[in-house]
Amino acid sequence: MPVPGLLPVLHLAFVFISVALLPSVSGKILTRCEFATKLHDELAVTNPKAWDQLGDWVCIVEGSDRKINTSLFLQSPNNPSSKNYGVFRINNQWWCQDESSHVNPDFTNLCNVTCADLQDEDLSDDIRCALEIEKRHNFTAWAAWTTSCKTKKDLDEYRFLDNCSVTPQPSVPVIIGEDLNFMFTEGESDKYIDCRANGTPAPNVSWEQIAFPELTFHNLAGPVSRLIFPKVKSYYNRSFTCVAENFRGKASQTYYLHVKSAEPGPESSADGAITYGLAIGLPLLILAGFAASAFYYFRRILLKLNGLSGAEIREFLQGDPERLKQAGGDGRDSGQARPLHENIHYQPYNKEFDIPKGKLSCDKTRILGEGQYGFVTMAEMEGVSVAVKAVKPHTDKMYIKALLIELKIMIYLGKNPNIVGLIGAVTNELDRGKHVHVADL
Repeated sequence: MPVPGLLPVLHLAFVFISVALLPSVSGKILTRCEFATKLHDELAVTNPKAWDQLGDWVCIVEGSDRKINTSLFLQSPNNPSSKNYGVFRINNQWWCQDESSHVNPDFTNLCNVTCADLQDEDLSDDIRCALEIEKRHNFTAWAAWTTSCKTKKDLDEYRFLDNCSVTPQPSVPVIIGEDLNFMFTEGESDKYIDCRANGTPAPNVSWEQIAFPELTFHNLAGPVSRLIFPKVKSYYNRSFTCVAENFRGKASQTYYLHVKSAEPGPESSADGAITYGLAIGLPLLILAGFAASAFYYFRRILLKLNGLSGAEIREFLQGDPERLKQAGGDGRDSGQARPLHENIHYQPYNKEFDIPKGKLSCDKTRILGEGQYGFVTMAEMEGVSVAVKAVKPHTDKMYIKALLIELKIMIYLGKNPNIVGLIGAVTNELDRGKHVHVADL
């Protein structure tokens, strides 16, 4: 049997007369908005890419009285065996099966549906068949679209959806939220990072390339994907990437987790002082409490003075793309070549060089070199001897920043036989004024 071409489909272009609805058919008269809502909901499941054609479908099925009859039955006065069924006026000669199909062997049933099923209130089979027709012959298979919809489409694409509470136009996902940096303390429990996204249809939100099997994520309403940390560990000090995706496109966002080392708070020291004081008397208790408070007070001030602020840490990790662009990148592609060190602090830090603090075992008795503000010592990392360069305690943070610039330069230069090979760095305690480079020995 030959494959149907466009001309047989254009039976829909002939003038039909309405006849009485079959008594066994249970149909319904729909308004424009009722039909648009049913079609919108069905396409969201079966074919979301057709959402941006919602106005065309409404134009095709709407009659001159602006009512849409799910039980519609039309018969050609010139060819009584040619009949159209349902809201999409689907023809029995090619697309559905009725009593005429059993008599005429030339009739086909390309949608694999009975014509009677196209006249009930369930529009799922009607929509499936209409999409098949449009896939083979475009909207020109319907005379109504050629004469009434195509010519007006450029004037107002969605005029047939005015005042209807449907959103026909899908959109690319967008991840929302400005806080990209999170600070957790080692040992904390049940911490999490939420990634929230918008888009039509609602995107699928997930986290990619999670290197730690103990970490899981759960999808919440919103849509939101929550990355859960059952217990915070030092080696979580790294970046995590969230991805939101629907059929329109994909968006991603990187979040940075900074893990602080756990340290005893003033409360634990105060408890010890009280116990000791009760044992030796009230005067010593008061003195011990005062000494402990003063110690932690000045210690925190000192750490605050020497440690990097949150903004300074973000600038080190993320760089400053706008100022880097204004400065001409690294000078190689700009008209005026500029020394690398003048722009390197605007470059983002490559987190692949981060080393968990627990992997290093330093031997401060084996000093290799020392200056006024820093020193180099021997260390072991996974059974291999390495060199560790660090700033001295309570060093002004300007020297820490200088060491961070040196780190970025070494990363940028890569492997070179004339330069000591960089292995990585420990950067999770910058807020406490601590930082080390790890290099080949």
